[in-house]
Amino acid sequence: MKISSISILGYGKWSNVEFNQLADFQLIYGGNEAGKSTIMAFIHSILFGFPTKQSTIPRMEPKNKGPYGGKITLTETKLGTVTIERLRGKATGDVTVQVENGAIFGEEKLAEILGEMDRHTYEAIFSFDIHGLQQVQQMKQSEFEKQLLATGTSGSDTLLKAIEKLEKQMDQLFKPSGRNPKINQAIQETNKIHESYLVAKQKNDNYAALLAELTELDEASQNRFNEQKKLAGELSTLEWMKDKWPVYSEWQTLQEKTKQDFYFPADGNIRLEHFINRLRERENELLQLQERKKALEEPTFSNDAILNKAEALEIESLLEMWPVYQERKAAFQELRYTERKQLGQVTLHFGDMVPSFNSDMDRQVEQIVQAMAEIDSDFQTEELTLTFFKKEEESVQEEIDSLEQVMLPIKEWGAGPTHSAKSRGWEDFMFPIATFALLFAIIMAIFATSFWTLGLVLLFGCCALFFYMRRQPQTVGNSFVYEEQKRYRDKWQQLYAKMDRIAHKKAHSEELLQEIAEKKANLEAQQALLYEKFSMQPKNDFLRDMAEVKEQIALQKSLAATRNQLAEKEKLIISWEEKLSAITGDVNSKEEHVAILRQNLISYRENQTNFAKREEKLEQLHNQIDLLERDVSGLKIEKDNLMAQAGALSEEDFRQKGLLAKGYEQARERLLLIEAELPNPESFEAYRNLAELKEREFSVKQKMADLEAKGRDSERQRAELKHEIERLEEGGVYANQKQMFYLAQTDLTELAEEWFVLKTAHEVLKKTITHLQEEKFPKALQIASTYFSKLTNQRYKRIYFDGGRIRVENIDQVIFTPEELSQATKEQLYLALRFALIEMIAGEYAFPILIDDGFVNFDKKRLDLMMELLRYQKTNNQVIFFTCHEETSKYFSPDDRLMLY
Repeated sequence: MKISSISILGYGKWSNVEFNQLADFQLIYGGNEAGKSTIMAFIHSILFGFPTKQSTIPRMEPKNKGPYGGKITLTETKLGTVTIERLRGKATGDVTVQVENGAIFGEEKLAEILGEMDRHTYEAIFSFDIHGLQQVQQMKQSEFEKQLLATGTSGSDTLLKAIEKLEKQMDQLFKPSGRNPKINQAIQETNKIHESYLVAKQKNDNYAALLAELTELDEASQNRFNEQKKLAGELSTLEWMKDKWPVYSEWQTLQEKTKQDFYFPADGNIRLEHFINRLRERENELLQLQERKKALEEPTFSNDAILNKAEALEIESLLEMWPVYQERKAAFQELRYTERKQLGQVTLHFGDMVPSFNSDMDRQVEQIVQAMAEIDSDFQTEELTLTFFKKEEESVQEEIDSLEQVMLPIKEWGAGPTHSAKSRGWEDFMFPIATFALLFAIIMAIFATSFWTLGLVLLFGCCALFFYMRRQPQTVGNSFVYEEQKRYRDKWQQLYAKMDRIAHKKAHSEELLQEIAEKKANLEAQQALLYEKFSMQPKNDFLRDMAEVKEQIALQKSLAATRNQLAEKEKLIISWEEKLSAITGDVNSKEEHVAILRQNLISYRENQTNFAKREEKLEQLHNQIDLLERDVSGLKIEKDNLMAQAGALSEEDFRQKGLLAKGYEQARERLLLIEAELPNPESFEAYRNLAELKEREFSVKQKMADLEAKGRDSERQRAELKHEIERLEEGGVYANQKQMFYLAQTDLTELAEEWFVLKTAHEVLKKTITHLQEEKFPKALQIASTYFSKLTNQRYKRIYFDGGRIRVENIDQVIFTPEELSQATKEQLYLALRFALIEMIAGEYAFPILIDDGFVNFDKKRLDLMMELLRYQKTNNQVIFFTCHEETSKYFSPDDRLMLY
């Protein structure tokens, strides 16, 4: 039995926690007050019930008044894997047991799992801490034997409890030196009444004589009754013998008839007739089988349809391939049709080697198409832009033309009162032109930086400065015309500047169109290379042409695969036709030849089958004939043995002996029936004939009549004596004392009988317990001595009890009591005794071992030896070790350590 998981709903400090996958050798580590002892107490409570409120053991109910209890899962029990759950309820809690198939049971199923184990015994053997180990000096032999018997054998605990109950009941009835037990009190009371009875008796001597005479009459009457009873029995026997005398006479006759032994086999005649009939049947069957064998041995058919077995195998193979040939022929025709169809779809011819059109080429075509689309889009955009610039240029030119029509010539612009003003008009007109030229040179320098553009900027700058310095204001008389013409010329200059900007943008757009055209030419060159690679002239757009190329490549590869399949199937077809030609000499009319070959093969197989059946039947007949011959021989031997047993020389002699044996058997059967009717025939031998028996019957009847007459006289005398005694007893003292004495004596006798019954049962149980002690106690001490020797590194060799107390002997044969040992050695002694008990009861009670910091007094060497013993013990019992000492964790694997925080 092993604990695989613990689920605490509420117990002590723990609530709603689970500990799963507990190992066979499990460490539970935690500091002080981490809850180790609480888990240990929880296991006790789930298995054996919560402590009652009157118990000295703490109940560990949660302080928060929450749920109380939990469950544990046990494996390797009598019922397999079970889950035991105990919750708050009655005094010890309400328990449910769930087995592997999901069925749920109560307390009775838990008792079946635990057997006769109770909490006290479990804690005394399987569960302990340092305080329990330190009490070894208090252990007595009786306690050790009690624990051994309480668990070592099924029902031993019941025996111990029965003995204790009997002893308690016996003590309540009688104690040698007691005063309160019932028998002790009854003896005292009877003695007192007996003394009073003797005093009263001495006062009435005549009464005693009458009683003596009455007693004599009673004894005589009893003897007479016994004699009458004996005579009545004899009379009954005589009457029965008289009735059975004819049967006895027949018995004597049969005894004489069956005195001589006569042996004849049981059911001899029937068995003989059976043998004879079976011999006749077997001989007839044998004759029939021999005739059938002779008929089968004569050949009735020939096997010349196909002379050669190899040729039959060849034809069989050829016929098996005929459906395959037909399928291949049909597939060949279908492939021919597919080939012609594919040839009709071929539009491109790539030569002997069909080029490949892989994913890289797909990507290349896609990139070309995408780039071409982008270039076309850019080209259209730039064309639209250039068209826009041209239209804008035409519009500006129209505006310039309209301005030039309204602008005055330079000679007339500025005509007025003075001639000098007219003469300087051209200078004022040259200034904006020089300024416009300067701006144009600056723009050219920005887009095309070079020495000549910088020179132009410098030249136009000097000209603009020169004409600016030469400017003079107009006269007042021409101010209006002058201002109007000036506005025209300013706008004219702005329009020319705008024309320059449009010209620059138009030139830039034309450059972009040139670049796009170059890129397009490059892409068209790549397309031309692909057309050249696939030996194809452009038909539609590039993408459709490439899709057609890809489709044609796939089609021509499929055509090549079709032709390969045609060649392969044609090869197989030709091979089959060659085999057919080799057999028939002709490849025409294949269906007719196949039908003929199939018929020949059927004839061959039928002949082979018939021949095999004939051989099989002959073999069966041979075996049957052999069995029948052996059966006939065996029957003859059995028949001869049967006749030899009867000592008969012939079948007729055997039948005569059978008739004699039948009469003998009938006599013996009748004799057995008579002996059943006469259980004791020898009793008839006391009488020579029936007359002597009747004479004895008459004599017995006469004696019985005399005894009846004497009985009547005795009854009369007894009545007279009884009347006289009753008259004397009317005084009351003696009668009362006598009655009281007899009543007290009766009560004492009943109590003594009850005590004797209890004493007898007690002695029987004591003998049983003594036998168990003599059988198991020495073995347990031997195991404990072995464990103690290992734990002390061979320093001590023996444990025994002397005067009911523990003694140990070291290797120097020095005897020690537990009080004389060191604390650690005492604890080792106690562990050795516990593990001896555990090993003795391992077959019936393989419970988990729970240890709560039990080795704090051990040094490193002792601890190593102890842990080695625990690892050995885990093969039979699960070991769960609770500790607050971290250094003990090295004895456990990492997966078997449970840390509490």
